[in-house]
Amino acid sequence: MRNILLQVPSVFLVVLLVGCLWMISSAADRMIDQALEISRKLKISEIATGATIVAFGTVVTELATAIMAINQHSPDIAVGNAMGSMVTNLSIIVGIGALTGVVPISRLVTLKTLFFSSLAALVFLFTFLSPTSQLPRLAGIFFLCLTPIYLWFTFKAKPANVTQTTPSHVNFLLSLFKLFLFIGLISLGAGIIVPIIDILAQRFSLSEGIISATVIAFVTNAPELSTMYHATRKGAGDLAVGNVIGANILNILVVLGIGSILADGLYFSAENFYLQFPSLLIIVLVFLAFIFNSNKHQISRKEGSLLIACYGMYILASLLLL
Repeated sequence: MRNILLQVPSVFLVVLLVGCLWMISSAADRMIDQALEISRKLKISEIATGATIVAFGTVVTELATAIMAINQHSPDIAVGNAMGSMVTNLSIIVGIGALTGVVPISRLVTLKTLFFSSLAALVFLFTFLSPTSQLPRLAGIFFLCLTPIYLWFTFKAKPANVTQTTPSHVNFLLSLFKLFLFIGLISLGAGIIVPIIDILAQRFSLSEGIISATVIAFVTNAPELSTMYHATRKGAGDLAVGNVIGANILNILVVLGIGSILADGLYFSAENFYLQFPSLLIIVLVFLAFIFNSNKHQISRKEGSLLIACYGMYILASLLLL
């Protein structure tokens, strides 16, 4: 795929990029309907569905990017994309959701956000300060072992009151097939976009680490963005929030975990550290401040605007490091 795209002029790459984004948005819209159908059929909460089934589907792009980057001996892209995705999820994606609909925040979401974001920050800090500046393979194995614990903890959440019932003619297996079909289309679209962005960045001689943390992180988060937009407009804010938080957690546990195992130690560059560590810390603190200072248990439109502004400052800081 990459070898073919290398022969394509930049103008046509941009056209293909737009087409893939349209496909991702359309597939995400239909994926949400199937995910809601499945959550009602299984009588599990929308937030659990978003944090597990949907999150696994949307994080496939980050995982594929990490594996591709490691195979091309560019671990900086894997790290920058995973950590940049976390910043992007908690800032602009949640912010856009707050502007388009209701983004509910439960106590469970707060606790998971605090715990796993703290884990990411600590891992990032200790890895960079280690003599080799690498996330060791043993840490990756530990992350993967934490994944089933996270899934168990998530499914323990009490299901929301279901006011709608699944029509008897809806076949569960058919809904499941459609869900994975649309997830596949999303992954396909994002999988084409990532090498396009990488090729365009190389043609314009842009920093690999910074581009992976900003442009590629935003593009690989297109599934989460589309899910957030369509879900909040459909009144399924719980599913959207679950997807964002779940995607962040799986970026730590699965993407960085598998990445460190495949690379036999995932290297963290100084360039990535000085951008990602303070950015992630600030975004998490702002996000948690909004949660604890509100009695409405949701992110308001004003708070959403501030989160988008934080993302703008993150991009500005990235440009200064180019």
